[in-house]
Amino acid sequence: MIPSTQCSLYSPAKRAQRVCKVKYLILFILLLGSTFHVAAHHVNPDRPTYLAASGGQPDGIRVQDHAGVFFIRMIAYPAHPKPGELVRIELLVLEREGETPFKGSVDFFREPVRTPFRSTTSLGSASAVNGQFSQEFTFDQDGFYLLSARFKHLNEPYRIDLPTRCGNPFPVWPIMLAIGFVVLVLLVVTLLKRHNEADSHKDEH
Repeated sequence: MIPSTQCSLYSPAKRAQRVCKVKYLILFILLLGSTFHVAAHHVNPDRPTYLAASGGQPDGIRVQDHAGVFFIRMIAYPAHPKPGELVRIELLVLEREGETPFKGSVDFFREPVRTPFRSTTSLGSASAVNGQFSQEFTFDQDGFYLLSARFKHLNEPYRIDLPTRCGNPFPVWPIMLAIGFVVLVLLVVTLLKRHNEADSHKDEH
């Protein structure tokens, strides 16, 4: 005769719980794998290249790398524009095998960085002309920005980012850190003061 403790391991309720745990584990592994898969199609702008002005072309900044099945290159002119100055983005997307140009559409975006208030702004969509994509826009104010181009190929997302600076932005984070430090000091002083007052009241009694 099987003991009751062993019977509980094979009860329908226990079996259902174990099956549910296995399902959640499989789902977690799939989500983790899909995250790494998407990240593999993201060109990280760790080392953008500065391009000097030449032949009537203003100075620019470039980032390029391989992502998935494509070679992607993105250039912005000028490298450090001023507010209201026209900025031009040129994007080249070629298949690594055969160097066939990508024929879909590309979406361009702008996002401020180094600021606690971040919001993504769409710059529009573009189709290839002579194998290249281009987009023109202007910045509204000084700041550090991240320009990005995004598209899909066979339902897989691709993205390339290009950091740039507009004008002479005022540093925000040092001020935020200074304010946070002052608030922290005031909070510590207030707590210590209350603690001392509580101790003094105990001594009086």
